[in-house]
Amino acid sequence: MRSERALAAVFAAGLMLGAGCSEPESFIILSLRTTTPTPIDNVAQIQVQVSGSRSHTLVYEARGKSINQTDLRTLSVGFSHGETGNVTFTVDLLNNLGCSIGNGKVTQTIKKGNTVEAIVSLAAGLNCSIADGGTPEVPSGSTLPGCDPVNPQPPDGGSDNDGGADGGVLTCTSTQTCQVDCTPPNNAAPRNECVPGGTGAPGTACNTNADCQPGTQCFNYTSTGCAVKLCLRFCNTNVDCAAFGASGGGPGSFCEGPVMCPAFLTAYHTCTFNCDPRATAAAARGGCPAGLACVTPAAMDEVDCACPEATRTKLEGDACTQAADCAPGLLCNQMSGTKTCRAICRCDANAAGACTATTNDCPKAGTTCRAVTNNTIYGICL
Repeated sequence: MRSERALAAVFAAGLMLGAGCSEPESFIILSLRTTTPTPIDNVAQIQVQVSGSRSHTLVYEARGKSINQTDLRTLSVGFSHGETGNVTFTVDLLNNLGCSIGNGKVTQTIKKGNTVEAIVSLAAGLNCSIADGGTPEVPSGSTLPGCDPVNPQPPDGGSDNDGGADGGVLTCTSTQTCQVDCTPPNNAAPRNECVPGGTGAPGTACNTNADCQPGTQCFNYTSTGCAVKLCLRFCNTNVDCAAFGASGGGPGSFCEGPVMCPAFLTAYHTCTFNCDPRATAAAARGGCPAGLACVTPAAMDEVDCACPEATRTKLEGDACTQAADCAPGLLCNQMSGTKTCRAICRCDANAAGACTATTNDCPKAGTTCRAVTNNTIYGICL
């Protein structure tokens, strides 16, 4: 099943694709953290030099994100069945000039057929000597030849039928969907292909692409910790996600899910889930499909459905060190140097930073919703 690929946790939301017969058998999840409480801000890209039985360089888009000791920031690197032994990862956080503003190194052993974690401690520092070094095997942010995953049947009928080899767009039939194929057979270059589609809407459980309607693809979340396969909607802008998000309980569905191949980030995106991250919705998974939970991977009221980490066991009021410590519906919040799991609530903060929501949905008696920096819709119960 060349359409099936694991959900790579790139800032908790990256999607990784590949070919079934040669898909990575083992994964190492890199957890990125700073060595000090001071965050490393405005990260444009993350460059990872992989040194093992096969050495190569990967580049991931970060789009101005911040790396710190609180927010969960992870990358997934896949390895084929023939790759074994120790692998060393040298990670550089790059600014928009290509200079390294943070660096760290870690060595981990590939566990064949399994997923293991490696924590990368990143020290801040400026180094512009690598600005032009390390090019990924396929340029990061690349579009691929072939059909258009967002519009497999383009309104203009497409421009050719030769697989897009001349730069045109291959038109799929009305019953086909367009899959992103990272590793086609016979070592062919990555491409997009028209394959039989189905009727499954975005968010529907699937086994193969044949279960998913045109404009979607079957994605496998296994590498991030849960045996879930879902049809996800490709998108160009937030407008493409509006219909999918209309029935959710959160702030909306957005074109934010980066689609990754094992060795490079593509130009494609998928629609996030419009889930409800509040503590009062956690029992129903925030409206997420079975096996997933509603999480807040970043600030600015961003939410999505993801595999809940096994570490999410701490309850409201418990001490925490990172977001992944707190149960779904809770946030690891730092106040006066102390980090505590706090219940997420509806705030609707005004310009003065005061919550205006008329209903107090904090589950613990005696607590009310308070605004949180960089969030407007949601706050925490204090």
